[in-house]
Amino acid sequence: TDSYTSDPQTLPVAIAEVGLPVEVERASETIDTGCRDDLLEVDDRPVAVRIRGPLSPTAGSAPLTILGCGAAFELSRGEHVVRATDGRSSGFDLDQLVLTTPGTGGDGRRDAAPVVTVEGQGRTSLELAVDDVAGPFWLVLGQSHNLGWQASADGLGDLGPPTLVDGHANGWLVEPGDLTTLAVSLDWAPQRTVWAGLALSSLAALACLVLVLVGRRSPVARSWVGLGLLRPQLVVPWRTVGATPPAATVAAITVGIGLLGVALVRPWVGPVVALATLAALIWRPGRLLVTGGAVGLVGASAAYVVLKQLRNGYAPDFGWPGFFDLAHTLSSIAIVLLVADVAVGWARRRMTLDG
Repeated sequence: TDSYTSDPQTLPVAIAEVGLPVEVERASETIDTGCRDDLLEVDDRPVAVRIRGPLSPTAGSAPLTILGCGAAFELSRGEHVVRATDGRSSGFDLDQLVLTTPGTGGDGRRDAAPVVTVEGQGRTSLELAVDDVAGPFWLVLGQSHNLGWQASADGLGDLGPPTLVDGHANGWLVEPGDLTTLAVSLDWAPQRTVWAGLALSSLAALACLVLVLVGRRSPVARSWVGLGLLRPQLVVPWRTVGATPPAATVAAITVGIGLLGVALVRPWVGPVVALATLAALIWRPGRLLVTGGAVGLVGASAAYVVLKQLRNGYAPDFGWPGFFDLAHTLSSIAIVLLVADVAVGWARRRMTLDG
C-alpha cells in the first residue's frame, strides 16, 4: 500500500536469493574507489573524484561520500554544465554535489559553518539567529521557491529576492562583512494581501449584519427600500416583475456584463453572458437564463469535481486543484451570471418605481 495515497500498488517481481556452487571471498565492509575521472564532468571536462563509505549491513542505506581528488579549477562567471555519469552504467548515482570556494577544508567542507537557531516561528514568518559567521554563506529556506519570500538581516537590511537552490528551495547569498552574528527575519509577503482581503470581508459581513438587525428602521435602509434594493422575496424567475428598461440602460448593462465575462473568465464567455443578459432585460422569461444558468453551472461544477475525483483518485496535495480547471471556468461564469441577475432585477424594478 502506497504510504502517501493509500492506494494499492503492484510491485515488480524481484529475485530475493540466488544460489551458486562457488565460494567467494567475504565482501569488504567499506568502499574506496580511488581517484576516478569517469563519474563527473564540468563543461565537458572530466573532474577526478573518489567515493568512500561503509558497505556493512548495519550501515543500511547510508549515503557514500564523494570527494574531489584532482587539481582545483576555477569557474568563470556565467552558466556552466555539470553532468554526472548515468548510474546504470557507472554503478554510482551522484545525488548531491557541493562545489566549494577557497578557504574550505581539505575534505571539501567549510571549517566553520555558521550555526542557525530558530528563535521564533509563525505561520508565515521565521526569526533566525545566525552565529559563528566567518564569511559569506548561503541561507536556505526549505520552502518551494517563490519571490514572495522576503529576507532581511539586522545591519544588512533587505537581502534581495531569493535564488532557486537545491532544485526547489529559496536561498540568499549573505555577505556579512565584519559581522559575526546576525538576526535574520524571513517573511511571506503575500500574506499581507490575504489579511487585507480577510479584513474587508469581515467588514462587509458586519455591514450585512447591521442591515439585518436595523432593518427598515434606519434612514439609510428606508432610502435603499425606495431604490428597490432592500426587498428580499421569493420570485419565479420566468415571471420577473418590472418593465423593460430604456434602450440605453439595456445597452450599458449588456456591454458591461459582456466585458466582465471577458475580463474575469475567458474571451468567448463575454458574448455568451452578454446575450443571456440581453434576453433577461428585454424578455421576462429570459431572466431564467441568468438565474437558472448560475445555479446550474455551480451544480455542474460540483458534479464535475466529484465524478472526476472518483474516477481518477487524485492525491490530495497542493497540485490537486490543477486537475479541475473546467470547474473553475464554470464557477466563474456562474458568478458573472449572478452579477447580471442583480443588474437585471435592479433595472426592471427601477422602471416599475419610476412608473
